[in-house]
Amino acid sequence: MVNISQTGLMLECEPQNLEIGIAIEMVIPWVANKGLPPMHLHAFGQIVRTHGKLAAVRIDAGAFRMA
Repeated sequence: MVNISQTGLMLECEPQNLEIGIAIEMVIPWVANKGLPPMHLHAFGQIVRTHGKLAAVRIDAGAFRMA
């Protein structure tokens, strides 16, 4: 993952030929505060832009879950 915001994220990925409009499901390890159990961000979205190995994903829905 290159960066993330509330509404989207940028991924460096293989293969390089991802198409705009493809639905994607992501599970992203999340660093929790000290004393809290490990968490993952489960997010669903759609590829909105690509450039070489980079793909921009619009996050349509997401939730934190314990690992």
